[in-house]
Amino acid sequence: MVISWGEFFPGFDGKESKVVGLMEAARPPMEDRLRSPAEAGFLEVPHIGHQGGSSICLSRYSKHREAAWIFMQWVCSKDIAARSAILGSGSAAVRHSTYKDARVLAAAKIGPGTTRHFPATEWTIDNAMGSEPKLPAWVEMSNDIIPTELGRLLSGQYRDAAQCMATIKEQVDRLAAPFRKG
Repeated sequence: MVISWGEFFPGFDGKESKVVGLMEAARPPMEDRLRSPAEAGFLEVPHIGHQGGSSICLSRYSKHREAAWIFMQWVCSKDIAARSAILGSGSAAVRHSTYKDARVLAAAKIGPGTTRHFPATEWTIDNAMGSEPKLPAWVEMSNDIIPTELGRLLSGQYRDAAQCMATIKEQVDRLAAPFRKG
């Protein structure tokens, strides 16, 4: 069993995969207990599911604002979002309507470009979605500090997990300190 971003699931059915057809997406397990958002801090919403951080923006300094706005509407349209989910290796839907699109449902089969993980992803979004902390330093914490130190633990560079967790805590506390109230 593995808990992973839905975007990784198509790799299990990819041409280079050794587990094609052997993995199945499922709803995430129910948590035993959730912290309240107040306990979590930084406006985090605790839950087992987490959304990504993709977005599309239009700069106020754009020299071609109208053309960019038209492009943004096109790329986020129902048709293009559904086609993108299929042609983009079934990674992720950016519109709720994509999960019900007939073309997307037809791609829910074993093999490259699969969307067979979409029902579990959609259920998680609708029923178990949390959020990351709203903290400027979170990107560095979640993409650099935590994975680097966990990698060091798994490669034997720490004597035990407690030492690794203490190092992560020290680095995260240092980055979070300027944003703490009180």
